[in-house]
Amino acid sequence: MLVSLESERFFRQCSELESVQSALLLNDMVRQNLASEYGRRHEFDSIKNAGDFRRKIPLVTYEDIRADVDRMILVESNVLTTERVLAFFKTSGSLAAPKLIPVTPSLIREKTRAFGVFWQEVYKAHPALKTGCMVANFTDSGQMDRTQSGVEILSEATFWGRRTHGMHSRERWPIPRELRLIADHGHRHYAAARLMLQGPLHGIMCLNPSTLLMFCRVIESSIGQLVDGLNHGDWGRDDGEFMAELPAGLHARLKIDKERAKDLAGAVGGGSLKLKRLWPALEQAICWCSRIVQPYYRQLSPYLAGVSERDYITQSSECIMAIPLEDGASGGALAYQSHFFEFIPETEIESENPETRFAWELEQGESYEPVVTTGGGLYRYRTGDCVQVNGFLAQVPVIEFLCRTGRTSSITGEKLTEFQVSEAARRTRESCGLAPREILCFPRSGRLPHYGVLLNWMDEYAAEDIAVHRQEIRRWIKEFDSQLSCINSEYGDKCASGRLGALTGLVAGARGFEEYRRLRQSFAVSDAQRKNEMLNAGLDLDRSIEIMDIIHAG
Repeated sequence: MLVSLESERFFRQCSELESVQSALLLNDMVRQNLASEYGRRHEFDSIKNAGDFRRKIPLVTYEDIRADVDRMILVESNVLTTERVLAFFKTSGSLAAPKLIPVTPSLIREKTRAFGVFWQEVYKAHPALKTGCMVANFTDSGQMDRTQSGVEILSEATFWGRRTHGMHSRERWPIPRELRLIADHGHRHYAAARLMLQGPLHGIMCLNPSTLLMFCRVIESSIGQLVDGLNHGDWGRDDGEFMAELPAGLHARLKIDKERAKDLAGAVGGGSLKLKRLWPALEQAICWCSRIVQPYYRQLSPYLAGVSERDYITQSSECIMAIPLEDGASGGALAYQSHFFEFIPETEIESENPETRFAWELEQGESYEPVVTTGGGLYRYRTGDCVQVNGFLAQVPVIEFLCRTGRTSSITGEKLTEFQVSEAARRTRESCGLAPREILCFPRSGRLPHYGVLLNWMDEYAAEDIAVHRQEIRRWIKEFDSQLSCINSEYGDKCASGRLGALTGLVAGARGFEEYRRLRQSFAVSDAQRKNEMLNAGLDLDRSIEIMDIIHAG
């Protein structure tokens, strides 16, 4: 009933955007935190409206408040918020150190409010999911640390998984928590598939399409073993590494189902794998489908033939931005009842003192960086994302995630930054004594999307030069890839799990870089923007550049 009421209220107040946002800001964020150190420092008691808030409170990034968060980790209270901190969400930072986002009761309520709207609309379109079998985020590792005072530090997926797991019966939730103890991603996918194939499935959700794509490929390559497992009531494989990783509690969940095995063998015979053939009742697949993840999404779509597809909530550990309300569309309505939003126009994102627009001041077709204020103690916090306004639901903007702002790239959640690329190059030079004259990292598509690094190893190249230097270039690429994994744990995890392919070196020489710069100039990129660029989020940039040699890290 609560979920239904949240959805009804969301649509009912769509024509009251300014008043809802203003009340949320003043009542739930400013007045509630008057006594916090941050509130006293910035004179929250003098703020009477949204305009006052915008004028008096500075725009911040995580680095601006890192010292405050560090003090909260040391159990200092009333720093950013007057509320008790229940946990810290751990997520990749712009620098080597991760971000730890304070989780308060208010932040939980704000996010739960948006989740309620999302799931009510899913259930409205697909009633079978409300009582049927659903699996979600079954590949999250569930790892957790604690502060010295015992406050949990964990991923957001682990946090919500633990809070909601007890709400589902085994019939509705066939994936036990013990599955998260399996470290190897391929083994975890196989074990999940073996358990899921024992019964019906109505809905499946993985935030990253790369994860769901890998899951489908594991089934496709292991279908014979999975059939054997159903026939004999075992795992269908007994290789030592796999069996050693399995928690003992999982064995008791295995069943013999010869009829299911027969159906399964027939479902995949004579053609490519379709999830709908494995689970005829499957109605809905949910994962991110924004433009930046299209290299994975295009490869995933054939597996989902006959299954309705819906984008997942546009969110970060800090906040929820957009709530998808229908199948087949990227993005959704602004989560205007959850947090207070401002937006920096795309043309001002790099400005030293950018102006912001309120949510009720946005224009169709324009792109912005969201700035969010939450009950979790974030005030005028720059998200570092770029979104586009694709329309309006009454007064509420309908937004779509485009990319990370600045020089960053994230094709499957790794959030690679130019600082990290630069730091990896510096460490590689120190560790192996080798350094190209120029490098440029960018995402590449393929059966397994990955990063390419364009290399100018020496200004002018001939075929014999490449042959002479090939081994040292390979050594540099392998070390550079290793350093990236050390600096950005998400990048390392995605590579280790098979969601990102091996780094590929693309030797282009000085002429290749000059050609790249000419192409960039054609898109009106200024000299300042081109200077010392080491990371570009553009996909397959090498297609327009003459490549002299390709060298793989793996």
